[in-house]
Amino acid sequence: MEWDELITKRNTNFTWSSQDVPELVIKSINREVYDNIPSKQMNMPYQIDVLNWKDPDLRNFIFANTHRNTNVSVEDDKGNPQVLAPWLYIISSRDVKEEKDELDTKDTKHVDKITYIETGVVATYIMLASENKGLATGLCECIRNRDVIAKKIGREGSKVILIIGVGIPNGKQTYFDPRVSKERNIPYRRNPYKVPNFESIFNIQ
Repeated sequence: MEWDELITKRNTNFTWSSQDVPELVIKSINREVYDNIPSKQMNMPYQIDVLNWKDPDLRNFIFANTHRNTNVSVEDDKGNPQVLAPWLYIISSRDVKEEKDELDTKDTKHVDKITYIETGVVATYIMLASENKGLATGLCECIRNRDVIAKKIGREGSKVILIIGVGIPNGKQTYFDPRVSKERNIPYRRNPYKVPNFESIFNIQ
């Protein structure tokens, strides 16, 4: 896919087709990202667990713990159906102090800052690599009970930072919410926010 098409086409997706996404394609995305991602001092201070639907209870548990708005009930919460995708990337922190000497692990604020920056970088690579394979992506950072999710996926002691759904979109404006067993409108239509004007973001001096 050409670069212009790739970056124009990418949007957060909320509803997913049941069409199979082969594990071989996901493995190809993983390898492309790993082989090409930049990382400060090559530390890669994150770990990425990739889940399919072989454990529905776990996937539904993760969805239940991505409650969108804490000030509303489950019945009124719109949810984050991004995480109901056929494949789910869960990015969490990784302790690198035993592998590298360059990172001052005593400076926890610095470590956290680098981890969050690099999470954004690797998330972008995952999204673009997925889009390049004809797949859609959806980001979710509304993660409740991060420690509990980390424990559930065998990453106890790590910080779950970001979740990315990957799959084939179905184009629908509703999804089935397993928390309340009913169809629900997706949280947003396309491009719901008005972004800041160009000049307030880019300034050539």
